[in-house]
Amino acid sequence: MPRITCEHIKYSYFDKKGNNKAQVFLDFNATFEDKKISIILGPSGCGKTTLLNLISGLKGNYEGDILFDNVSTSKITMRDRDLAYITQNVVLYPKMTVFENIAFPLKFTLLKQEEINQRVRDIADKLGIGHCLTRKPKYLSYGQQHRVSIAKALIKEPTLLLCDEPFTGLDPLIRDELTKLLKDYIKEKNITCLFVTHDYYEALRLGDEIFLLEDGVVSLKGDNIKLRAIDNEYLNALKNESTLNEEVING
Repeated sequence: MPRITCEHIKYSYFDKKGNNKAQVFLDFNATFEDKKISIILGPSGCGKTTLLNLISGLKGNYEGDILFDNVSTSKITMRDRDLAYITQNVVLYPKMTVFENIAFPLKFTLLKQEEINQRVRDIADKLGIGHCLTRKPKYLSYGQQHRVSIAKALIKEPTLLLCDEPFTGLDPLIRDELTKLLKDYIKEKNITCLFVTHDYYEALRLGDEIFLLEDGVVSLKGDNIKLRAIDNEYLNALKNESTLNEEVING
């Protein structure tokens, strides 16, 4: 359950000729506590996904440092970061059953088949797809496919979970249900989670601490009680664009 620290991160996108195309972070600093759900809130294009990609190791060539429990990630391979990454894109193997899809990340571990079977059944039941284990993905609803994708990410029981707007495009009721299921699982397993969203009420529903990202820096941070009390033009715009509503966080 690592504590993630970003120190003086500077990162830009470059074109094929090496010219600076867009600067994302000039001097980004933040600490995301272990065993907490930290929300990265902000509109599209503010650097949320880039931040997750830097932390995961999918992007490099940045200045500054990212630390897991005070150890620089420059000394930690991607495999040793023990993380799972969930995005809004559902990627499943079409010729495999739901069971086989969920179990696939455990294929090259030393776990016995009996334990693998139990893990798959447990996570499938928690996500409400225990009855779908023998089906192929094409016979599932879009919401069920999302649940399988989430189960596939969580099956290895990572210590760090990165979520990049995983519920975008889903019906609000399904989103709310999956949000609650994911939150319960994270708390049960004491996982450190960084969750990216541009939805104000989703942030309040999930987060232990919320980081408002504006122009590549953290402009506000606090728990949902603190943020609800702040009258901020940028925050109010996100609130007005939210696809969820006040009833979600009070329900």
